[in-house]
Amino acid sequence: MQPTVLWFIAAFVLVAAELVTGTFYLLVIGAGAAAGGLAAWAGTSFAVQLAVAAIVSVIGIAVVKSMGLTRSRKGEAANLAFDAGQTVEVAEARADGSFRVQYRGAQWDAQLEGGGTVASGERLVIRANRGNLLVVARP
Repeated sequence: MQPTVLWFIAAFVLVAAELVTGTFYLLVIGAGAAAGGLAAWAGTSFAVQLAVAAIVSVIGIAVVKSMGLTRSRKGEAANLAFDAGQTVEVAEARADGSFRVQYRGAQWDAQLEGGGTVASGERLVIRANRGNLLVVARP
């Protein structure tokens, strides 16, 4: 099989894998593989093809890193801060005092700030997020 075809197959596989991860790194490495394929198409040696792919990948990774396009814990923390202040509705109040709320199209376990009981249909405000548990309070 021609080296050009192998490079472009590798680029396609990496870009397809990027669709699953969402970190942009595989996209950049896929672009590097495509650049290696273009170098192969131009008739350069394998060492040059490899060098072109590596240079494009390293530069691309540096750009992605400098632009902050990857997922990070900081991004998750900002997303959690976004939840604070949002209104939710009690979907299910249980006899033991625990309850579930409807938020973002799904049901979440919730805990009333300061304790107490709630009724189904009651509207509450999110104060914090502890993993999969929303800490809520009455408005």
